[in-house]
Amino acid sequence: MKNLLFSSFLILLLSCKKDPATVLPLQVEGFDGKMVLVMPSGVMKIKTNQAVNWRNTGGTVSRGTNDTLIFTAPATTGVQRLVIKRPDNSSDSLLLTIAVTPSANLFKSLREGNKIIIFRHAAADVGADQNTSTVAEWWKSCDSKLARQLNAQGVKDAINTGKTIKLLDIPIGRLISSEFCRSFTSAEQMTTGLPLQQINQLNLYMPTEINRCEFTLKLASDQPRDMKNTIFVTHTGIIANQPDCVLLNKLQWGDASVFTLNANKTISYTGTIPVKDWTELVK
Repeated sequence: MKNLLFSSFLILLLSCKKDPATVLPLQVEGFDGKMVLVMPSGVMKIKTNQAVNWRNTGGTVSRGTNDTLIFTAPATTGVQRLVIKRPDNSSDSLLLTIAVTPSANLFKSLREGNKIIIFRHAAADVGADQNTSTVAEWWKSCDSKLARQLNAQGVKDAINTGKTIKLLDIPIGRLISSEFCRSFTSAEQMTTGLPLQQINQLNLYMPTEINRCEFTLKLASDQPRDMKNTIFVTHTGIIANQPDCVLLNKLQWGDASVFTLNANKTISYTGTIPVKDWTELVK
């Protein structure tokens, strides 16, 4: 009789145990698998569907209420990793990669598409432009005796800019540059995989120079409004007093101004991303 009662109790006990199959896989609310973007020293709440443990490479993490983690980013630019695990099953885990950058909000907006990213070509101080040369189309030459060319830092910056575009899942649909070697080489070194269109009206020193500002803005406003972005690679030194072109003239080598395409075929300045913010995430 005792054995029978014990067996009945054991069956009842086992039947009351939680079925492991009913435990939900670990999830993070709003996480789509892309790199998370945060400002330096920024604070981010990470909502999970259950209590978790974690391990992080930088910044600080604390436990909030209702299965929420509080991540405080470090003050410096860089990529951090946060591994979140179920306490009872360490194999059920998620890896969040977090890009800490002063341009976090602008990079987020680029993921949405519908932007024009106007780069000044990368660093170039090799040689000088021979703008009185009689050599046909001297500006297209990659010979430093005819035109100023990218230096080693410029090549590196252009390559790293392309790496950041891929790292942050920024969709690019079109790539346009001036005909100057330093401009189209900057575009090519980004390795977007897109065909490059060269347009002489984006050139420096050309007969259309006095109208370059108007043409640049018109070309930008004529781009498709879609889920991808368009990259221009061009020059400063624009002759114009329009506010948007004054902003473009302030770009340093490798910087980019971001414009949003509006429904009425106009563009609005959104912000500027300095070259260091394009390059420091992939050093």
